[in-house]
Amino acid sequence: NNIFTLPERGSSSDGSPSGEIVRAAWMNAMPTETLQAANALLPAALSNRFSDSWNGYFSYSRGYKAGGFQMDRSGMNPLMPSLTDLAFNEETADSFEGGIKGLAPDGGWRLSSAIFHTTFNDYQFSWFTGLNRRTTNVPELVTKGVELEAAYRLAPALELSFSGVYQEVQFGDSD
Repeated sequence: NNIFTLPERGSSSDGSPSGEIVRAAWMNAMPTETLQAANALLPAALSNRFSDSWNGYFSYSRGYKAGGFQMDRSGMNPLMPSLTDLAFNEETADSFEGGIKGLAPDGGWRLSSAIFHTTFNDYQFSWFTGLNRRTTNVPELVTKGVELEAAYRLAPALELSFSGVYQEVQFGDSD
């Protein structure tokens, strides 16, 4: 059995604010490990059915992607090679989305629309130089926009549909 506990408020041994440390003890398998709760996935969602045909929702989630090393050694400084030349940091993301969805009781039409906003911290940006692959962190990337999807069933085997997205991205210090 796995045991997961959260420390009491202000009880973390390293002086970090409460709630940032999660201790996981794997019985008869591994010693106690410490994980940063800031790296945990924390989804939350609210939804409401307005009628038989319409509903709305709002969601928040936190994402995490571990750091690592780009294994293409050509990114190293040839005069003083170091693994730090190949390292990139972990990435986190906070994402918000809200929208509405509608569906005709007979299935003749459907409509959905959503707005979204995501902020990435230490975004892991990978690119190909023409000779090798590089990965580095961008301090912040923000993406936001709106999506729309609509469909109308003209006949049992024929449906007309439309979908589109408008998206803005701010990459690093760009405006």
